[in-house]
This record gives sequence, structure tokens and C-alpha cells, in this order.
Amino acid sequence: MNNKAAQLAAQHYEKTLDAADVSRIDFFMNLWAALDDADAAGETAAGYEVPPVERVAALSEAEIPVFTNTPVAIDAAALSRGMNAVIARAAELGGFDEEMTAALTSAKWNEIVAASDIALAGKNPAEYLAAFAEQLVADGMTEVQAQMGQLFASLVLRWQLEGPAEAVARARKKAKVFFDHQMHCPACGGDAALARVGEGGSGDGRNKSLWCPQCGTSWEFDRIRCPRCGTRNQGHLHYYNIEGDEGHRIATCDECGSYIRTRFAGEGDNAPYSPEVEDVVMARLDAVAMDPSFAGGTAERTGE
Repeated sequence: MNNKAAQLAAQHYEKTLDAADVSRIDFFMNLWAALDDADAAGETAAGYEVPPVERVAALSEAEIPVFTNTPVAIDAAALSRGMNAVIARAAELGGFDEEMTAALTSAKWNEIVAASDIALAGKNPAEYLAAFAEQLVADGMTEVQAQMGQLFASLVLRWQLEGPAEAVARARKKAKVFFDHQMHCPACGGDAALARVGEGGSGDGRNKSLWCPQCGTSWEFDRIRCPRCGTRNQGHLHYYNIEGDEGHRIATCDECGSYIRTRFAGEGDNAPYSPEVEDVVMARLDAVAMDPSFAGGTAERTGE
């Protein structure tokens, strides 16, 4: 994560968001700081050897995540160390109720991580995290507690995946793989959490990029296309925003019924950009998108 960009973005939003949103950003900034302090990345990035450029290009062409072909060797000690650090910080900040606090702080994360399929974590993070949650339930946690444990595991695992993911991004750039229409992360295979529309990219004018929260990779994508089902039917793709906020929108698809939160950078928009901070800011759009009344058009609809 680009700490400087995140700090600048957080400072920007302190002036424009309400106290609840600012508090949520501050909460996550504290968690990220705890992971830095705990050296949750370990030595993973230094030990990762990205495949040759030609192989990276071929994998991208076939839409095969690079980590599937060349897994990341996850540092189990750093993962468990990060779990203990981030959960302790969240508990200190009052992030849980009493029952959740007891379940997460009493868990023996060293043993839990050691018992997990750590090799899978560096090959298919999404599959690993699903199995991790099942493991927590089998160990006695409730479904809700296991989901929270999974969320923290995802956050900590990110610290080890982002270095190798950056190496993959450099190899893709060297191979001139810019615009290959992949709906899933080209590095780890994860789903995009948000999109950004603005200047930049390999094309002319305003471009769209997707962002993977699991490894931090951003990649270019078609401006007019659903990132969930791939349809290019412009009549079935719409943008909505909360009244008064043109910069944060919900992009919906009539064909698959999905949506993706989208940051629109307008002309002359020099606001600092951090996908991690935007992910926190746009969490409120999830509530809007899942509200049954949303289908009735309570949000303000905007065109391309």
C-alpha cells in the first residue's frame, strides 16, 4: 500500500466527510499501521521471482492469474504475527463487542495458521480464505466470528501479496500488456472491489481501471463493460450516485444484477487518490446498493 497516498487521501476526506466516515478511515489507518509495525510482510516480496516477461504475457492472454502459475511463498510466521497485531489493535480501538473480542483475542493464531494450507494462500488466496473460515468454524467459532477472522486474514495476507503483485505489474508493463479485458485480478485472481474512471492509462481520454483489494493490483478495463459478467450492452449498464456526490457512483448491470463501486475523477480533480481509502469511503454505497428501495431509483441516476 502506498502509505503516503493513503495519508494524503485521509487528510483530504477529513475536510469533506462526516464524523462517522472520518472515524472509519481512522480505524483502518490504525490497522494498517499495526501491520507495518508488526512487519506483517515478512521476507515474502524479496523472495518472489516473477516469471519471464513472455510467460507473463501468455498468462495474461489466457486470463490465468500469475500466482496460479508461480505461487508466492507465504511466510506463516509473519501471517500469524500480523493476525495477532491487527486484532489486538482493533480490540484496543473498541472495534468489537465483548463476545467477538473474546473469540478473536483468545484464538491461537500461530496454531491456526500452521494448520492451514499455507501453500494455497500464495496460489489462490480466495480459495485459501474460504477454507480458513471453514477451519475457524470447525475450531468452534460462530459463522459471524469466522467471517471476521477471515476478514482480518485477508487484510494481513495482503501485506505479503502486494510486493509480488507489484513485480507482476512491472512485468506486464514490460511485456506491453495494458488492456487485456481481464475481469479478475491478473496477479492473484481476486475479484475487483472498485473501479476508477479518470485520466491516465494507455489509451486516450478517460479510462477505467479495476482494483483488487487482496493484492493491491490495478489493471485497465473496458470503459463500457460489466466487470462481473462481461456484457458490453450499453443499454444494460447504468451509473447511480447519491445526490450531491458525483465522484462516488454505483455501476450496475441489468444482465447479471451486480454492481461495482466506482470513483469518478472529474476534470481538474486533484484530490489525492488511494484505493484503500476509497474502499473504506465507498462502503456506504454497499448499503445503498443492497437496500430494496434502491431498485426503485432512490439514488440519483447519472449517464456516461
